[in-house]
Amino acid sequence: MKTQNGAHTAGRTFTHGILVFQGIGFGLIVALLWLDECLDLPHHLFGVPRTPVNWSESLIESVLVFILGAGTLFWTDRVLARIRYLEGFVVICSFCRKVRSEDEWVRIEEYITDHSEVQFTSGFCPECRERYFLQSVDPGQVGDLRTEPSVARTPAEGPHPAKGS
Repeated sequence: MKTQNGAHTAGRTFTHGILVFQGIGFGLIVALLWLDECLDLPHHLFGVPRTPVNWSESLIESVLVFILGAGTLFWTDRVLARIRYLEGFVVICSFCRKVRSEDEWVRIEEYITDHSEVQFTSGFCPECRERYFLQSVDPGQVGDLRTEPSVARTPAEGPHPAKGS
């Protein structure tokens, strides 16, 4: 089970890995440019006539690859950040409040439990307690209901002690 924080950390690690991989790729291109200039690779690989070392050409090529690499890294980081942002949206049904998870619709409690370390319990907000619960209860029990927390009891445990048998 991964936490929301863990999911966010994993996303950043993945993005960081992609950017490092791209940076290494552009670094290898610059290294290949300089190896070609210093060792005259076409002469050794293909037997063509030697060419003189042209430092200014290699420097210009390296600067252009660096600029291209920096721009690519910048835009890749922005695109991946946007993807992480959009993946952070949770699609929820306007009527039944179920959440789309992969290819199925699940209760919101199930979705949150599966994607975090949150555990659910039940209770009453003050408005719902007044509207739905306290209207159907004997006024003599209202004091007990306002102070006691909602505790789930199994049938084997019997009725709640405050309510008697």
